Formats: sequence, C-alpha cells, structure tokens
Amino acid sequence: MNLLPVLFTCISIGGICLITLTPLDNVSEGSVNFDPFSNLKLNLLYRNHMDVPIRNLLANIILFIPFTFFLAWWMRHSKQLILMVTFLGGIFSFGIEFAQYYLALGRATDIDDWMMNTLGSFIGGILFVTARYIYTLLKINKIIK
Repeated sequence: MNLLPVLFTCISIGGICLITLTPLDNVSEGSVNFDPFSNLKLNLLYRNHMDVPIRNLLANIILFIPFTFFLAWWMRHSKQLILMVTFLGGIFSFGIEFAQYYLALGRATDIDDWMMNTLGSFIGGILFVTARYIYTLLKINKIIK
C-alpha cells in the first residue's frame, strides 16, 4: 500500500484542525448562524463591501480541497469516489462546526462554513478524478512512464 496519500490526508486533517479549532482570544463567546449566506447579505446590503465575506467563503472552499484530493487518492479504488469524499468532507466539516460550538473556542458556528467546506470537498474529489484521468491518458499515449 502506498503510504503517501495516507500521510498527506493526515497532514491535511491536522492543518484543518489547527486552523479551525484554535481558540480565539479576541472573541468572548462563539455565535451560531443557521441562515445561509446571511453574512454575505448583510455586508452587501448595509456595508456595501464584499471583500471579507467573499474571502471567507473562498477560504472555506480552498481549505478542504487538499484534504479531499488526498483522501480520494487514498480511496482511489472506491466506487462513487466523488460522492464518498464529498460526504466524508461534509461529515468532517460538521464535526468541526459542532466542536467549535461545544468547546467554546470563541469561534462562530456557521452554516456557510459547512456548505463551503463541503463544496471544497466536492471540488477536491473532482480535481483528483480529473488528475487521474489526465495521468491515465498521458500513460496510455506513452508521454509518461
């Protein structure tokens, strides 16, 4: 068994946990938001700027892409690979949001984070399947060994 995908998956999990489960000093109590895209709407309607919420959404997407790319590499022989890594990424993200709330880390529990992390999981799976397809084509055409 190739241990590289396992190692990279574990490193990705550690990085995600480090970024999302580190307590914040400047916030006294975490908040909960179950209204999808409410921060985006508030910033657009009342503050007339989108840079922070868009950056936050993109960061949540990008955060999960490496994790599920490496997870897909690890699980590459599974049927319905994209569905599986998207589901596992969504479950992992839900666990993080749950932990942020119940561990009182001073972080916001936000439906947007869960949705964007799950979207990032889907993109990571798609990128792996695409990379595997390109690799197979290059190998068939003897461009690489």
